[in-house]
Amino acid sequence: MGEGEASKKIIVVGDGGCGKTCLLIKYTENRFEKEHNITVFENKEVPYLDRVTGNTYTLNLWDTAGQDDFDRIRKLCYIDTQLVLICFALNRPESFKNIEGRWKEEVDHFCKDTPRMLVGLKADLRKTQSEDLISESMAKKLANSVSAKCYIECSAATGENVDAVFDEAMNILLNRSKKKKDRGPACKTL
Repeated sequence: MGEGEASKKIIVVGDGGCGKTCLLIKYTENRFEKEHNITVFENKEVPYLDRVTGNTYTLNLWDTAGQDDFDRIRKLCYIDTQLVLICFALNRPESFKNIEGRWKEEVDHFCKDTPRMLVGLKADLRKTQSEDLISESMAKKLANSVSAKCYIECSAATGENVDAVFDEAMNILLNRSKKKKDRGPACKTL
């Protein structure tokens, strides 16, 4: 890599079917896939131009399977991880509940001192079925309890806040998280 270029490894974890793969496809290919096969493991590399410094980075995005059957394979993905996106679907309470136990425990075991973000997926559903969704206040409380640097909601279906997830991830990795007042609606500072 040339001067100003570096690779940043981000692993994406959470229950199977919560929308992790859709998030990564939207970010890397700017398309939304409503249906897809179960992910076992997939690695995507995409360039990231830092608008603050003008430096270019390579984002190494690791999509993982959330199903129990793939625990052994997924655990190998944590090696050299620099940031963890812990994801849940706003319309699936079980995926939210599993963050506190299963995913926090796994991330703590393999990446204890690695920064993490909590990401609520399917934010577009807030406009159509808000009463059945995990509340923002519950999610912020959970983010605090799992030591996440921030909480952010996004939608792969509409593209809402998808870029903001990775912009904030890079801000965290580059140690320049914005002050709360500058953050806008995307990332909730804890």
